[in-house]
Amino acid sequence: MLFFNAIERTADCQGAAQFPGDIFVVGLDEAGKPVGPSFSLKGISKPGTDEIDGSLSPDQCWLYYSYGTADGFRIARAPRVR
Repeated sequence: MLFFNAIERTADCQGAAQFPGDIFVVGLDEAGKPVGPSFSLKGISKPGTDEIDGSLSPDQCWLYYSYGTADGFRIARAPRVR
């Protein structure tokens, strides 16, 4: 899997300003090539908010990420969903 940040897009594929951004994921094959489309993470990526810098825990059971608030960024974690 590859986690990456991308800028939100409207339904007609127009980019928002520089932010807000979401965390996306795409599956990779053994050669590191994508095996399907990427998608934003449900339950983490919320419209109008910034979620960035996703990283799996060493046991790959938790995703740690930063999210924007009025006071700056905070760190959060979400359980792995199968």
